[in-house]
Amino acid sequence: METIDVTLNGYTDVPAGKVANIATFLEVTEKPTQRECGASDLAIEHMVKPELERYRKLFRAVGEDWLWFSRLTIGEEKLLSLISNPNTDVFFLTQKNNDIGLLELDVKDTNNIELAFFGLVGGVVGRGIGGYLMNHAMDRVFGHYDASRFFVHTCTMDHPGALKFYMKCGFKPYKRAIEIADDPRLSGHIDRSLGKHHPVID
Repeated sequence: METIDVTLNGYTDVPAGKVANIATFLEVTEKPTQRECGASDLAIEHMVKPELERYRKLFRAVGEDWLWFSRLTIGEEKLLSLISNPNTDVFFLTQKNNDIGLLELDVKDTNNIELAFFGLVGGVVGRGIGGYLMNHAMDRVFGHYDASRFFVHTCTMDHPGALKFYMKCGFKPYKRAIEIADDPRLSGHIDRSLGKHHPVID
């Protein structure tokens, strides 16, 4: 049984050189009504063995300004092993042959599937395109895999509209956590000028 420290109140200092964010965990246990999307020039490509350079380019375009760092701080061999693994489903959303969205599912447990990464490049956010990609995710999870649970966590290192979007898609919050990590800008994995919502403190 998980032990909760009920005395945890007030401010907790975060050391210089670290970043901290609050994560909200959400889940959905049945396929919700699909969201409407009027875009007709979109395509979803299942990347069975993603090209490393193309994957990293899209990952950066989607998440670098929000300080997504987990795929940037590991070596090429390990990353290629992760995204080429049969337990990882990677999809690229394209528009007019341009990569504009990333969907990545962790399917180690096909009954409880995690939405590992989901996002769009900055220029297309707010056009309803996210709903198109999420419809595909729901079809994959509750159709192809016939899972009983689909879960995700979003945090203060995501687009500020992410939590609202997930809840509109049918996900329900069930837990919060605080994550502390080394600031990836200080290690050079992300440019120091990015992530202005989390100023660098070194």
